[in-house]
Amino acid sequence: MTKVYPDPSEDVWEWASQQKECQPLSLHTQSRFRCKYGYSPAQDTLESKEAGQDFLRVKIVGNTCYFALCDGVSMSFQGDFAARHVGNYLMEWLEREYCYSAEALAVFLNTIPRELHDSYAQLDIENGIPPLLKEVLVHKKTLGSESMFICGRLTLSPYDSSYSLWLGWMGDSKVSHWVEGTSEASPDPSLFRTSERWSVLKGCGEHIPHSFEIQHTFPQPGLHRLVLHSDGLRIISPDGQRSSGLEEHLELSKLADGQGLEDDACYLEIQWNS
Repeated sequence: MTKVYPDPSEDVWEWASQQKECQPLSLHTQSRFRCKYGYSPAQDTLESKEAGQDFLRVKIVGNTCYFALCDGVSMSFQGDFAARHVGNYLMEWLEREYCYSAEALAVFLNTIPRELHDSYAQLDIENGIPPLLKEVLVHKKTLGSESMFICGRLTLSPYDSSYSLWLGWMGDSKVSHWVEGTSEASPDPSLFRTSERWSVLKGCGEHIPHSFEIQHTFPQPGLHRLVLHSDGLRIISPDGQRSSGLEEHLELSKLADGQGLEDDACYLEIQWNS
């Protein structure tokens, strides 16, 4: 995909989740975009004043929206660390890259571990914990902090209803695209795999990120909804199907309340008209 650099004079809006706080479902309207976004750590994570494992960041510059949604692996060592850092690095890459591809993304992701080496080495293991637990955590740290992610860029033409969308991901984050309630072109659900994740120590490891791209010159007219969320919500099923309107409402109402959920969760919905 050829990069179209936004005019620096255009309005800019940006939001990033704070991993120790509930951020109730909110709405931001700018240019032709309507963004719904929210984040919540699990209730027990909030009560212990620890960081949630998920991370979400979104930025609008004129007619372009960049986003990164990351799901830290809870069984890894401090998955919140990997989620936060890879999310921030992905946003930098999305804005400066001029030719998007899975291969280019893999090359970039494999450079990050060198930059995070010192910060990761300084992560503490709590003092005063039982020796057996400490031994487990020390071992986990040698294996690395890991995160799944999905990131992308959506650009709307300033002249007509055409748009372009690029997505890159590793892991099983949920994504779907609808136009007036009808499913639009979306990535193959079988390519979202929990075994594929990014590591602070190994980068992409033996895996290469997946990518998906569409450029619509004459899109189906109507309201478009691009929805992404982590597995703490149940709106998009593993096979890419949308839940019923009632189920979706119930799931989002949990996030709108600003209370902790059963699991960490983040949600992003981008709407636009064509």
